[in-house]
Amino acid sequence: MLSALLLFTAVAAPAQPPLFLQHPTVNATSVCFAFAGDLWDVPRSGGDARRLTSSPGQESSPYYSPDGKSIAFSAQYEGNTDVYVMPAEGGIPKRLTFNPASDTVEGWTPDGKSVLFASTMEGLPFVPRLFTVSVTGGQAVGLPFPTGTMGSFSPDGKQIAYVPYLQFEKAWKRYRGGEAYPVWVLNLADSSWKEVPRKGWNDKDPLWIGNRLYYLSDQDGKFDLWASSTDG
Repeated sequence: MLSALLLFTAVAAPAQPPLFLQHPTVNATSVCFAFAGDLWDVPRSGGDARRLTSSPGQESSPYYSPDGKSIAFSAQYEGNTDVYVMPAEGGIPKRLTFNPASDTVEGWTPDGKSVLFASTMEGLPFVPRLFTVSVTGGQAVGLPFPTGTMGSFSPDGKQIAYVPYLQFEKAWKRYRGGEAYPVWVLNLADSSWKEVPRKGWNDKDPLWIGNRLYYLSDQDGKFDLWASSTDG
């Protein structure tokens, strides 16, 4: 009886899709994502995924450039997690950061000339700051506020939406304490800021598209996708 049940289960159960496909980024033709420590892409119309990287070190946090021709990502090619950039179709990565801290790519400046990333190079391990670094290389430049992560520039580059700190324990569900994530919108000209309206819940991972701000929020108990106009 048990053998028959197991056989029925094996025959009836549909094939499971691969799990842990993470951090998708999209250009006009392709979706790039992280899986099993490497970067892959697949046509937006569907089809077979193609591996873009194959290093023993982990690659993560891919972001297509605004013109879709390059991918910025974080990688451990030389032991430390640093910022790299490579052609969208794959190729030899170019290293952009060289500090001993862990650097996590967050996106691009709207003009495509620099990569936005979060790093603890100037602070404590749990206090990251947002920086930009030119795709041609050079010194990273800190944005005009002391801490921040999960950043996204407005299309005109005059504002940035971001989360001002990291939680000590990210696994807390439905957390409503003093470390609950807010999303702040900062004017880069004068460093004035405002918070996306909330009542103690967590808002995070903002993404600016046109005149609307998209973000994850657990205001209904679980994280779902929400959107807000830039005036709140």
